Amino acid sequence: MLTLNYILGQNHAAPWAVLVNAACAGPATMGLFIALFALMMLDRPLPARKAGCIFAFGIVGTWVQSLVRLILLLLVGYYYGEAVLWTAHFWTIYVLFPLWYLIFLYVYFYVYNKNEIRRTQG
Repeated sequence: MLTLNYILGQNHAAPWAVLVNAACAGPATMGLFIALFALMMLDRPLPARKAGCIFAFGIVGTWVQSLVRLILLLLVGYYYGEAVLWTAHFWTIYVLFPLWYLIFLYVYFYVYNKNEIRRTQG
C-alpha cells in the first residue's frame, strides 16, 4: 500500500498533513462504474470488441476523474484550509462522478446507436 503525506497550510498558523492512501484512488467509484456498465450491457448490449474498447475508456476515465478529484481536494485544502477540504471531500464525488458518467453515457450511446444503424442497414 502506497501512502503519501502532504503538508498543507499556506494561510494557517500551523501546517497540517493530508494522508493519501489506496482508498483515495477511488475503489468505490470504480466499483460503481463497473456495476453501471454491467447494467448498461444487459439493457443495451454492444458487440464484444466495441464493449471492450468502451469499457477500457470508462475505466481510464473513472481513474482520471478520481485523480482530478484528489488534485482538486489538495488545492482546496492548501488555499482554504482543513474545514473546507473536508466539506469538499464529502461533496466533490457527488458532482464529479455524475459529470464524468454523463460524458461516458454520451459516448456509449453514440457507439450503440451507430452499431444499431449498421445492424439494421446491413
